[in-house]
Amino acid sequence: MYKNIFVKKDDVSVIRLDREKQLNAINEEILIELKKAFSELNKDKRTKIIIITGGKNFSAGADLKEMVNFDKKAAAKFARLIHSTFSFIENIDKPVIAAIDGYALGAGCELALVCDIRIASEHAEFGQPEVKLGIFPGAGATQRLQKIVGMGKAKEMIFTGEVIHAHEAYRIGLVNKVVDEKDLMIESRMIAEAIIKNNIESVKISKKLINKGSLKMEERYFSKAFSTGNPKEGITALFEKRKPRFL
Repeated sequence: MYKNIFVKKDDVSVIRLDREKQLNAINEEILIELKKAFSELNKDKRTKIIIITGGKNFSAGADLKEMVNFDKKAAAKFARLIHSTFSFIENIDKPVIAAIDGYALGAGCELALVCDIRIASEHAEFGQPEVKLGIFPGAGATQRLQKIVGMGKAKEMIFTGEVIHAHEAYRIGLVNKVVDEKDLMIESRMIAEAIIKNNIESVKISKKLINKGSLKMEERYFSKAFSTGNPKEGITALFEKRKPRFL
């Protein structure tokens, strides 16, 4: 069904980038497949959480073999596609966890930025090295990175183009956890399972409010939640020391 990615559907579904020989370099084909896969999983009733990974390397960035021949028109087309795909992933209803090993550079780092939670192995490396190539980040890092690590650190990473390792990425808040390589998917699944235990509709609304909300929106959704039986069930279950049975 897919040429550049592998998809496994479950309650915790997994998308694995599958261009290992190219270090999972991101090109037009893989972007189209990613958008299709995320769209299908977002509609899939069984899927509650999505993990995206890349095997030994998350992604070394955009496919430079294609980019070297870009003219202005081709660059604009690619920028529109990558922005459309990454924004779609960022704003789907379901939580997305990035399980990152090896390189997460350039567009690979920017793909990680659109995920809700980032788990890194001790061997993971992050960076926005575009300025070393005569360009600059074109898949969202100029806007998203500062929201995660702060403006000063974002400017440092983008202006220097230097690569940072997993523990430094954790120190600045770029990743949520650093684990041993063999535990990367185990830890990612543990976080997914912890999320699934909660009311998924509440998680969905929380994501929407964090990404694009306001206090007014929060007020509206909070009051709307009490038109369902879920808050009463959750609070009653707490008092009765049992698991809630959400609608």
